Amino acid sequence: MFNYEAIRKAFYEPNVDDLDRFVDVYSASRALANWPSGHPENTSSTFRMLKAAAEGEWDKVFGQVAYYTDVQDAARLLIAVVALPSLGNERIFAYCHNSTWNELRYKIRLTSLKGEKLVKGKDRAVEGRDLSNAGALIKRAEDILREIGQQGFASEEDILRGFLDSL
Repeated sequence: MFNYEAIRKAFYEPNVDDLDRFVDVYSASRALANWPSGHPENTSSTFRMLKAAAEGEWDKVFGQVAYYTDVQDAARLLIAVVALPSLGNERIFAYCHNSTWNELRYKIRLTSLKGEKLVKGKDRAVEGRDLSNAGALIKRAEDILREIGQQGFASEEDILRGFLDSL
């Protein structure tokens, strides 16, 4: 089902400018792009993990901390990178919030009656906290969002409300 040979060649073979290399890389990209549909148990998203955490299904959640942003903000940043020549090859950092999964469970409960009903089970034992500081990178991404007419990143409350509305 998957073109493992093309994946191997794309990863390990020298990068030369010829048709065979193009075909191998294209074939590998198609195989890898299709892989998640055949293996949904090995794929995840922040949304899926947030739902699992809320429902107390801790085996489907990895990490102690959730790093997240509104999906529309992430899409806007992707478009900005392509559309704005001033960004060139700049790497854009697209997350703006982080919380422990337990904190998110608590906030979901407070958001609405639907949130109260969604949260089940016990909180997870938390070991420490992420103390890294990505403030400058988050500010740069927020400046780009403002440059394209947004107010900045969506608030955590808006993201959680959108999450609950989508269930």
